[in-house]
Amino acid sequence: MVEKMSNLEQMVDAQIDYYKSGDFEEQYMFLLQELFDNEENEILYRIKTILAFPTNPWGLDADLYQASEHYVEATNELAKEIYDYIQGNLETFVDRYTGYYVGYYSLESCQFGEQDIPVDMFVNKYGKQYNKKMLQSALDKKGIYFDPEQAVCGCEYAYYDLSDEGIHVGLHIQLLPDELRIKIEKLKRQ
Repeated sequence: MVEKMSNLEQMVDAQIDYYKSGDFEEQYMFLLQELFDNEENEILYRIKTILAFPTNPWGLDADLYQASEHYVEATNELAKEIYDYIQGNLETFVDRYTGYYVGYYSLESCQFGEQDIPVDMFVNKYGKQYNKKMLQSALDKKGIYFDPEQAVCGCEYAYYDLSDEGIHVGLHIQLLPDELRIKIEKLKRQ
């Protein structure tokens, strides 16, 4: 027998769906753009490191890898061209991550953190708030923390932990224009 979802459960699911949507991620794009713009020197270093160590930029012994056939020494000019292209096309290079780990090719990231949900948004079809026990039960089932005894400035909030999720800018070589990919390939052959 399939159990019908209550109106409250549907509202909680809709809130969670929002946190998984592009609309929610879009709120963080401004922050990510600002971080990307303000950390140019660090990102240029990351670009050069990722190009130099394409299979594991942060975990290899640099001396051993530099002696290998895969090592590529990117110029400052090439790193700047790549940075400028990504900066001008940032949304193309943005991915969502989960589980705290953004991957080898991340140039910058921002975490979603804990989301505050005002519980007064959960109202029944008659416009009345659900009682605290019903709210707590429905929210707990979905992994949203709610303590009906805690109120901030007279307002009650539930908390949805998204601290292990966020968006990041990845260095996806295949998304770069042909002219930049050709320059990278030429470096590999030198």
